[in-house]
Amino acid sequence: MTHQLYWRSAFFHHTLAVLLSFRALGVLGGPISDSGAAALLAQEWSVGILMSHGGTLKSVIIYYSKYGSTKDYAEWLAQATGAELVPLAEAKKLDLSGFDAVVFGCPYYAFRLKIAGLVKSWVPRLAGKKVAFFAVGGEEPTNPDCRKVYDTAFPDSVRAAMRFFYFPGRIALGRMSWFDRLIMKLMKAKDYDHTSRDVIAPLVEFLKG
Repeated sequence: MTHQLYWRSAFFHHTLAVLLSFRALGVLGGPISDSGAAALLAQEWSVGILMSHGGTLKSVIIYYSKYGSTKDYAEWLAQATGAELVPLAEAKKLDLSGFDAVVFGCPYYAFRLKIAGLVKSWVPRLAGKKVAFFAVGGEEPTNPDCRKVYDTAFPDSVRAAMRFFYFPGRIALGRMSWFDRLIMKLMKAKDYDHTSRDVIAPLVEFLKG
């Protein structure tokens, strides 16, 4: 840690201790319980870790979202890690040299991954970086079929360089194109929403670890 980062971190923790003391005494916002203080400490400790690394995780999330589920997950990940968000349409000119971790995200659609071509061309150039891929689909995470499209889309060499994560999605027939809605009706699919912020925890830990 550089001297500048050391002093920033020391100042942060000193300020935090003073603020927590004021909160405990009820000077700022009323007194807090022991459990509330513990939760606040945990939250601020996470911020302290970010500061000790220069204020950023140096991660980027490149994603494609058709009806919004993948975008929701990408945004939740960015909020939890401080990663930069880049839609697929804006990714071609992206310089990845300044990032320590790269995450790709995409929904399963018609048994394929729209982002697969980009991932296959970029992953060989990401040696030394953390690389992850998250897919969003209709299967439950415990279903082994949730890996099939991913395993088919990428050769062994690409999959060996990435960590795979799977998040459950949703169906909102009213938001779909007429063709997709027709297909869903033929399959007797109904609206559902299995998205959950909680399921991103393993990917967050991967990026922070």
